[in-house]
Amino acid sequence: MARVLIAGAGPAGLCAASVLAEAGIAVTVLEAEPRLPENLRASTFQPPTLDLLARFGADRRLIEMGRIAARVQYRDRAGWVAEFDFGVLAGQTAHPYRVQCEQFRLNQVLAARLPEVRYGAAVDGVAQDESSVSVTLDSGETLQGDWLIGADGAKSRVREALGIRLEGFTWPERFLVASTPFDFSAVFPNLSDVSYFADPQQWFFLLRVRELWRVMFPTRPDESEAEIGSDAGIQARLQRIHPAAYEIRHRTLYSVHQRVAERYRNGRVFLVGDAAHLNNPLGGMGMNGGIHDAFNLADRLVSVIRGERPPDDLDAYERQRRPIALEYVNTISAANKRNLETRDPQEQRRWREELSRTAADPAAARAYVERISMITSLKKASLLLLLMLVLPAALLAQTFPARQVTVVVPYSPGSTSDLLPRAIAPLLSQSLGFPVIVENRPGAGGNVGAALVAKGESSGHTLLMAPSAILATNQWLYKELGYDPQKDLTPVTNAATTPNMMVVHPSLGAANLAELIALAKAKPGSLSFASGGNGTTSHLCGELLKTTAGLDMVHVPYKGPAPAAQDLLAGRVPLMCDNFSNVISHVRAGRLKAIALTAMKRHPQAPGVPTANESGLPGFEVSVWYGFAVQSATPRAVVQRLNAEIVKALRNPAVAERLDTLGLAIVGDSPEDFARFVAEESGKMRRLVQASGARVD
Repeated sequence: MARVLIAGAGPAGLCAASVLAEAGIAVTVLEAEPRLPENLRASTFQPPTLDLLARFGADRRLIEMGRIAARVQYRDRAGWVAEFDFGVLAGQTAHPYRVQCEQFRLNQVLAARLPEVRYGAAVDGVAQDESSVSVTLDSGETLQGDWLIGADGAKSRVREALGIRLEGFTWPERFLVASTPFDFSAVFPNLSDVSYFADPQQWFFLLRVRELWRVMFPTRPDESEAEIGSDAGIQARLQRIHPAAYEIRHRTLYSVHQRVAERYRNGRVFLVGDAAHLNNPLGGMGMNGGIHDAFNLADRLVSVIRGERPPDDLDAYERQRRPIALEYVNTISAANKRNLETRDPQEQRRWREELSRTAADPAAARAYVERISMITSLKKASLLLLLMLVLPAALLAQTFPARQVTVVVPYSPGSTSDLLPRAIAPLLSQSLGFPVIVENRPGAGGNVGAALVAKGESSGHTLLMAPSAILATNQWLYKELGYDPQKDLTPVTNAATTPNMMVVHPSLGAANLAELIALAKAKPGSLSFASGGNGTTSHLCGELLKTTAGLDMVHVPYKGPAPAAQDLLAGRVPLMCDNFSNVISHVRAGRLKAIALTAMKRHPQAPGVPTANESGLPGFEVSVWYGFAVQSATPRAVVQRLNAEIVKALRNPAVAERLDTLGLAIVGDSPEDFARFVAEESGKMRRLVQASGARVD
């Protein structure tokens, strides 16, 4: 008889085990802890998750132990409310609501139904051959099975044993969740059981379970765990929500990840749940996605073990589930965090107006609720499966798009190069009919990610976010790029452009460019400037300032503009010449001082900032543009299709408004026009590099 081993007795592992056990397949669950943990982690069960759990009657038990939440609200402290009612899902689901219940209660329900759950059984090693898999426990015991499911969480030993990377990043801040019996609905009129409060000083999230309210706060990167978790620290945060006497029942501190495993399958071993993907907890998607993984995989295993489907059918699990995880991690959960925490008044207004319009439009509201309830993600997974079933492989190779489209960003998250493709990815997903996800592949001034695309496949399913450094500048700075921008890449469109802006930390004391130059000349070699990396426009801008003004300054390169900006904001480095869109929100908030714009005319969004040209450096001009490119052998028809869809997304009013607030001027030209522009810019950047004397060898 076939046996399936499952590492991890969390929601994903126990759901998979329940499906297999119900089908009569032998299954052994291995849990590292001595008993089922009762820590307060996830507590939101989405409508499609409840539909799946109804197979075991677990939906009824969750409703009995938890609380039905039919509405979700987005609020601010000034009284604005946008509300969405899950009742619009009636007819699509048997559960047109969320259920708020601690995940450990589901674990208890499912574990009680299973014949074999072994506690204190931590996986230490994994080995496999063509017909079986063996698991070594930390006790030294070895177990044999036909298949292994790694559902052992974020620090998965199964994933580690297989050498599978968990790609992505971890936010510097952490999230604190405190539970209290205080009734927030008594102080916030008409408060829903799931409410997000946007606040530039301290956003927070209120979620009600049966007997408690769970409150989530962001924390600062420089706060210690002891400070965050102390009674005084938690009380101070709660007092900012509403002055009251709070009883604190529980407290949990989360690291905030945006990561997806590079693959979900290795031979006879699979990854599900947090072992496969991690995202920030805003939106209640992590645990639910893991449960959806478990049902998808376990149902396939049942069919393969019974001989109803060929073993190759198991490959469809990764092809269906990984693109969905990438979309939610890269687009939705990251957007939730960004919208709640933004301090830019224009960004705050844009988000509030967009949500209000959506809530007021029945069709748009229904689509929004489908998305946040994860019904849309399951529909997309079903579409992927349908395509794989009805189209032969040869036709799939010739049809575009035939699968997920990936936009490779060759820099770290948080920069304009990252924000721009994320802004249009949801629209591209809709227009192309397949998920469009964003993957960050930083390194070597962008050359790592660029080479990945330039030397990769040519079907058009992998695009490169290609700012000016990639297509026009790096070739003059590096002896070895790893790719040839003229021969290996085809321009698709120039999405947008923006000038650079010289900014300083307020503590430097320079109010204008003349004062900055005077400070640098007074103390040669003592002033440093940050950049997003060797060869970036921020680097070249600083070098050009040095040569033009005759300054002796120290260059401090970072792995992308986002970490450079973090040190600039903290005052650890005093100066940076970064693109307008990256720094303007910090200037508006008073966290940075604008010194000069590196353009020939002032920017309409910052008319009070003079240009370097009018501040004593004639002809000083450094700008950056953001294009898209594909591998050079990509069929012409595919390039034209991508161009049309990207340009259409850029012209979308909501996207255009967002890019405008970032200080970006939309271009959206043709592939031919962009190619000519790249050639001109390449010559210009060659001259700039030579004038600056910059080299990266």
